[in-house]
Amino acid sequence: MIRRRFNFFVRPLPDILKNVAGSKKNLTRRFARNKNLLNKFKKLSIKTAWHEICYIHNTFLFLLIASFIKAVWFPHPGRFFTQVEQMEHAHFLDLEYPQAPPERAAFHVIPVPLERSVSYGGGAANGPAALLLASRQLEAAENGLAPGESGFYTAPFVRCEGDAEAVLAQVESMVARAVDCRACPVLIGGEHTVSLGALRALARCGEIGIVQIDAHADLRPEYGGDPFSHACVMYRAVNDLKLPLVQFAVRELSREESAIRRKLRIRHYDAAVLARGGLPSDPLPQDFPRRVYISFDLDGLDPSLMPATGAPSPGGLFWHDTVELLRRCALGREIVGFDVVELAPVPGLRHADFTAAKLVHVLMTLALRPTAGGRQSNS
Repeated sequence: MIRRRFNFFVRPLPDILKNVAGSKKNLTRRFARNKNLLNKFKKLSIKTAWHEICYIHNTFLFLLIASFIKAVWFPHPGRFFTQVEQMEHAHFLDLEYPQAPPERAAFHVIPVPLERSVSYGGGAANGPAALLLASRQLEAAENGLAPGESGFYTAPFVRCEGDAEAVLAQVESMVARAVDCRACPVLIGGEHTVSLGALRALARCGEIGIVQIDAHADLRPEYGGDPFSHACVMYRAVNDLKLPLVQFAVRELSREESAIRRKLRIRHYDAAVLARGGLPSDPLPQDFPRRVYISFDLDGLDPSLMPATGAPSPGGLFWHDTVELLRRCALGREIVGFDVVELAPVPGLRHADFTAAKLVHVLMTLALRPTAGGRQSNS
């Protein structure tokens, strides 16, 4: 009986009505076959019958309300991921701007749905498509600038089959193409490992420094036996590529990573320091390279603002502090590329996807601003 009532509850409303109608027909047939049952039913007191009618009415009303709530507040995840899959053929802010030719675009958006070494929550492979879907809701202008007027080119999704080196080689090639077109490469992930492909390509084009915003230091030489884990990306950049690094908002740090920080003399403003002292007025050292690459892991934001990540951690940055920190890092420098990674979309949680898309748009404005030493339109 309990199982039958549970099944009756979870069915959509059309099935409920159909079953109610079917039950009425079956009951009529039973009454016709069994006069004794009909006689017993007639002998029920008016009070008992009224209680039964009220019970049926209230149950039906409850099921009707429950079906409505389920349809509005808990949409089927399949609808969301169907939309996400369709976005593989879309491009950034495509409702505002047509796709620009790669050689005339100021920005090359490179979606990399890599998810191979995620160690906690999954879903990063759906991040790029969800971000592109959310970008349709952005306004054309951000902070007084319209980056789309300089041209957006969204590259085909990087195919992430095979080992990490094969995927990184594809990313490196696409970033190199963006550099050849005098465009700013914009990676959207995907797990944080994808940043290494971009850094390899950009390191060949002159001195650059890395600005990392992240809840984790990502300075492990290897993690789980994998040197290309998302937990190792900044170690590969600093130790292997010899790139200078400044870290912000870190709040998850192993003893090994702390020792590596000291050994490699990595400058850092961890989340606890920022909470006590506020944003630094000069976040980057005087001798830091003028050309910077910004690597933004979305778990650097506070999980109340960005819950859709694989490893959310309390105590992160909030929106206006984030934008101001990025502005200060970009002041007097050229942003040669950036990434926004580790979005793990949650069905129905649209504000997280929109926040990630808006962050990409804000970084584009900083890359364009003349006061930040940014680029101009290629047109």
